Amino acid sequence: DQILLVKELADGGWTLPGGWVDIQEPPSLAVEREVFEESGYRVKALKLLALFDRRLPDHPPHVFSISKLFFGCELLGGSPVDSIETAGAAF
Repeated sequence: DQILLVKELADGGWTLPGGWVDIQEPPSLAVEREVFEESGYRVKALKLLALFDRRLPDHPPHVFSISKLFFGCELLGGSPVDSIETAGAAF
């Protein structure tokens, strides 16, 4: 019932934890890994909530095909930590 956000070191803004999917890595495992790396929390990906495709209308042309996937997750444990990309995490 809450949204986890991490504070970006690059600009100080708050955003959803996330990142790139490694080659042959299932997206559900990628989100679990990225959330832990960027926030310190362990989660279980439960459901794909949304998928945004940059190739669809209303997006400027881009050299790469990029999709953003948003998952609903169950919090398993952990505590907020800083990372090489983030300076804190909060709900």
